[in-house]
Amino acid sequence: DLTGRQDGIYAANLRFQACTEAIDVLVPETFEEFGRAQAQATQFLAGFDARASALREAEDAIREDELAPLTTKQRDLLEEKGSLQGRAGMVPRRLHDARVKMAQAAGLDPMIDLPFVAELIDLLPDQERWRKAIETTLGGIARTVLVDRQLRQRLSAAIDPIRITPRIRFQGVNLAPHEDWRGDPEYVSGKLAFKDSPFSRWVQDRITADGTDHRCVQNADQLTDREPMVTLTGQTRNGDRGAHGESNEGNIIGFSNERRLADIDHELGELDPKIKAVRDRIEALRARSTSLQRQKEAHTYVANTNWVDIDHLGLARRIEALANEIAQLRAANSIL
Repeated sequence: DLTGRQDGIYAANLRFQACTEAIDVLVPETFEEFGRAQAQATQFLAGFDARASALREAEDAIREDELAPLTTKQRDLLEEKGSLQGRAGMVPRRLHDARVKMAQAAGLDPMIDLPFVAELIDLLPDQERWRKAIETTLGGIARTVLVDRQLRQRLSAAIDPIRITPRIRFQGVNLAPHEDWRGDPEYVSGKLAFKDSPFSRWVQDRITADGTDHRCVQNADQLTDREPMVTLTGQTRNGDRGAHGESNEGNIIGFSNERRLADIDHELGELDPKIKAVRDRIEALRARSTSLQRQKEAHTYVANTNWVDIDHLGLARRIEALANEIAQLRAANSIL
């Protein structure tokens, strides 16, 4: 029954339109138009895998090379912030965690019994501009943990069987009552305040020792061979030996961590828009991949469709021609 079949073909034609919306293909009205649509579908499907793979590779590259470093830095900063908020000083989280592990093994208080030298000194308020010079000259000593000489062996025995990273230097010292002391402001030691602590006498002696204390000079023109010196920018000279450059270890010296917490918040604030921009680019690539997949499904539908199943115009013409033929036969029969 052609009329009944016409309803099915019309419905198939509507399905064809709905299933090919993603590629905006015009519904073919002739077999030639349908042939061109199938040729385009075949061409698209032949190149689909390469295009899809290129989009995946681009997304993976951005995720690995751009997003991962930013989110890793963000995570590290958040962990650092969480660590600093529960204690005083600017000792980085990794060093603090290692110190805590040592203290737990020995049954000691990490902040009281195992202070870092960095937590026992700070720049005087009017000497902040010399921070880089002081962090440079005292960076190694500042990252040393102090322990009461009477507890040194107990600590050594407790930590020997456990794995601690990073490696921590510790120094056994004789405890002594704190004494207020102010050094020569021309030297590093004279630009520091010392925490009221039984460890401070040792710190004062160590920082003023020959080869450790540096005379502070404004620039390289003032460097001489007479004694250890450091410039405002952190270049050091001691006789024929010198050093300059960044350690990338960050600042560590200070009683308070308010400055470091503010710096972390600033860095986090700068990271947020960078991370968003990279994620937006990834989402754009994913949207392109999704669109490409929809186009593939549409082209596949075109490729799998038979012309006779959607040629409603052709069937309509056949029905019309048949109706005309029947009408002519009836007219002829009436004459007969």
